[in-house]
Amino acid sequence: MAAAEREGTVPTIVVVPSIIDDIYQKLALQVMATTFVGLDIKCRIVLRSTLRPIACKTSAIIYIIMCILIANGRMKPPTILHIKDSDLISQTINSIKSTQSSVLRMLLNNAIDPGPDKLVLNYDVANPDYLRSKNIFFMVLFNISEVGIDVHSFRNGNISHYFVIVQRDGKFYLISSYGSAICSPQQEVELDLKEWATFVHDFTNKDSEEKRNNESMQAKLREYFLPNKDTTLFLPGEDDMVYVSVESAIQADVDFYIQCEHEIICIDNIVDLVVPFIPPKVTYGGKTKKKSKKRRRTRKKDLIMNVRHINWNE
Repeated sequence: MAAAEREGTVPTIVVVPSIIDDIYQKLALQVMATTFVGLDIKCRIVLRSTLRPIACKTSAIIYIIMCILIANGRMKPPTILHIKDSDLISQTINSIKSTQSSVLRMLLNNAIDPGPDKLVLNYDVANPDYLRSKNIFFMVLFNISEVGIDVHSFRNGNISHYFVIVQRDGKFYLISSYGSAICSPQQEVELDLKEWATFVHDFTNKDSEEKRNNESMQAKLREYFLPNKDTTLFLPGEDDMVYVSVESAIQADVDFYIQCEHEIICIDNIVDLVVPFIPPKVTYGGKTKKKSKKRRRTRKKDLIMNVRHINWNE
């Protein structure tokens, strides 16, 4: 059955789980281990290695899928690691990869492509009223340094970073992992909306010299996306820049964001676009179909422990 034929009512995202413990990390790593191992490298949407902190695009889309599954009653918030939960997320990702959807093209190419299922973009990401309008926002830092005002042609520019903002119990949190020359595990930072608005204004400033002298903006940039804590250097390839320390690698990325003009954009309809790819619940005689004993045996152990080291293609 085609993904579009499975489309149902788009759920309201109410539960947005915290990732302050390692359950989500384990769940996401298991999804990577079971979904991407052994696939043609051109089909992969993740970066780096399953043994490293989760790349930003991977953690962001997995979090979105998880929230949709919870809203649909297909899984519970991840307080305990269940293989069936990672199976559902993996099936959703595989379904996305079987199409030429805008979501897949965005993840593969780090670009915003309108396509037939157009990505709806919102640039008003510092507006408190907008942030209070729903509980989850799929955000990107969009590099427009070479295209300027042509950003609204969509195809120009390049996504430098993916992250999620959620509203939980009246408070706001930015959820992000990082994987460039440095790898930073997924973290959750509470947002003060006034500070966030100031950061958005300063970060999107076209004047690189003003940004270079803006210590407050740089401090927030590090707090939100580039924390020194638990951050490690990624093992470089032959063509990668080699850094002598984590701090030098972080500073290099700070310098990149200072030099290059960026927009902060919310892909406003990401939930609408992902919902059609959620696998249908298969039932027989009113009961959900059970997995075979053979499959249960092969999936009994935590697959994360056995996954081999894999470098993902940008």
